Amino acid sequence: MDDALAPEAEVQSVDLLARQLIPAPARAGSDAEPRVLELHLGLKDPVAVFSTQALWPGQAEIADAVGVTRGRISQIVGKARTLWAKRIPSLTALRGEIAELLNGAGGVMTLSELSNAVLALRGSARMAPERFRTAQAVTRAALEVDRGMKSPRWIERRGDGQVFLAQDEDDRGQERADYALRLGRAADELAGQDPLPTPSRVMERLQGERSPRDMALLSTARLLKLAVSASRHAALSSRLEIYAGDYPGRVGAYSGWVDSWTA
Repeated sequence: MDDALAPEAEVQSVDLLARQLIPAPARAGSDAEPRVLELHLGLKDPVAVFSTQALWPGQAEIADAVGVTRGRISQIVGKARTLWAKRIPSLTALRGEIAELLNGAGGVMTLSELSNAVLALRGSARMAPERFRTAQAVTRAALEVDRGMKSPRWIERRGDGQVFLAQDEDDRGQERADYALRLGRAADELAGQDPLPTPSRVMERLQGERSPRDMALLSTARLLKLAVSASRHAALSSRLEIYAGDYPGRVGAYSGWVDSWTA
């Protein structure tokens, strides 16, 4: 099933993919299932629903918002995961693209990075912020499908208000995610200094963070981009300088980075 791709599987936009993710209500007056999936995938504005900027709400938050138990949330997501794997071949292709993106980025990315990269690859006719929210939703659906496989290729890790995705085929996904988390904290520390640190001092600090064993050395550009994306408040200038900035959009739209994750 994993390799049986339909001819159109690799060309669907995130808009077309998202339309296939939410089923119609099973019966009149029962909209719990589509509501749960919309919230789980992040298709709804989290501020409007949860009064928070959380990228991916937890089951407890969704259960409270919809009025069902956490067990019911698990059932709905599990059922959807199985249907997505069977009926949406384009998600299989997207999973392969995500694997390539992660590999090219050193094995770990933030959700924001990965969603923007998926958006750049697949495209969307929607305006911001809906286009990013849609890209994030199909990214999560692809990750959910992979999670249901016998040998998942990556892990999800949350920390410091971020979601990290890391390759885990060698059982070192947690190490990669921990490394990205430390880089983000270092970037916040650097961004808060006055005067701002010189580029050489920034690199010295970031390169001083211990990387996972056997992890390929990240390029200067990739190291800076990962650190800033993983941070809470740091921003990256066009001259690759770290300073204090506001989230989101601290590192641009990423659309030009798809072919240069390791540049």
